[in-house]
Amino acid sequence: MSPEDQRKVLTALARIDAGAWLEKVQPGLLAGLAASRRPEATALLRGVVEERRLLDWVMDRFVRHRPRSLLKQALRLGFYRLRCGHAPHAVVDTLLAALAECDARERGLVNGVLRSYLRKPVEPLRTEFSTDADYLRVVHGLPLWMQKLMHAHGVGTLEEIVDALGRWRGQRRLWMRRETTRWTEEQLLAELAALDVQAVQQGAWFALSQLPTGGMEAFAPLRDGRCHVQDLSTSGAVQLAVASGAQTLLDLCAAPGGKALAIADQLPTAELTLVEADKGRARELERRLAGKRVIHADGRKVEGSWQCVLLDAPCSGSGSAIHRPDMLLRDTDPVTKSVLAQQAELLHHAADLVCPGGRLVYSTCSLDPRENREQIHAFLNTHSDWYIVQDAVPAEFRDGDAAWTWIPWQLQLGAGGAWAVALARRESK
Repeated sequence: MSPEDQRKVLTALARIDAGAWLEKVQPGLLAGLAASRRPEATALLRGVVEERRLLDWVMDRFVRHRPRSLLKQALRLGFYRLRCGHAPHAVVDTLLAALAECDARERGLVNGVLRSYLRKPVEPLRTEFSTDADYLRVVHGLPLWMQKLMHAHGVGTLEEIVDALGRWRGQRRLWMRRETTRWTEEQLLAELAALDVQAVQQGAWFALSQLPTGGMEAFAPLRDGRCHVQDLSTSGAVQLAVASGAQTLLDLCAAPGGKALAIADQLPTAELTLVEADKGRARELERRLAGKRVIHADGRKVEGSWQCVLLDAPCSGSGSAIHRPDMLLRDTDPVTKSVLAQQAELLHHAADLVCPGGRLVYSTCSLDPRENREQIHAFLNTHSDWYIVQDAVPAEFRDGDAAWTWIPWQLQLGAGGAWAVALARRESK
């Protein structure tokens, strides 16, 4: 990687360090790079973010006081590339060239620290940490709140967590959904064969075994709308909504619109209404789903009646952490009282929008029981006329609450985590 490209990666890392989300920073980084250089830049950016706690542990072995942000990112990037096995002299020389605008003292600091590491590399041992939790946090990048979630799903010991995390990260895939009305499975397979690329398929969802020549930017079906980037874990909520057979559907928290697009593809004659509280995101929904009714409003204030209401509730997003490693840099529990209160309010209001005989689908991209089963149990405790539809979920994805549950390290499909359940109202006697 050239010094100029490394400088761009350092700038992106500094923005993330200052609090920006990786998914917001990465497009700007890639836009300034040639297509052939984007995969390496993406791997470096995500790799440094994913291992930041470990890289900082290494830094602390060689630096008494952490330097300013740009130099800190340079050391992280240097340590990461050296640990990945890149040629030492090339790593140091190109990194110093990327820091050409820094003064001699700062460049000397980076040079000295990296060469000290090369002379005597350090590796964290379990015995250097007072608890397993601290070891997992630093060495494997798992904050305590994520460790607790893994415990809640039956992953208990240090060895079990490390093994589950390895499977989760090792099988990570970029999933896409095929627009079934525009692109048949046979056409998909024929086009992939022409590119000499294979794919893993789950219904309308597929993931490529390797990048096509020229990267994803050169993958024509993605450019022309025959497929969309959409994680496989979203398919549970989509299929529960589609299985309702409803001809009027409401997506109560619709942005960015992926689930609505999938529902519209499978139920092309259905009347689909989308609600979004954010004005900018509502405008984007109007663009993505031209011809569909979009309401710019707080979902708790919408009025009307629909045969099926999909509530993809705002949540902590813990199920998508493997695709968004910067999420794991936050030590505070992402599930707050305000988030739980908003989910409960939306759920109660969504029930009022379902017409007699209709369905309510509640979903999150969270692994946290507080946002999933506990919300539903609390709802059912105060809504005795509602019940969980028991036969809506295939056995391989069904949990004890008859919900569609994606636990990524168990399914090993390279997708994120999610939870979805279908509710119905009992008919009055």
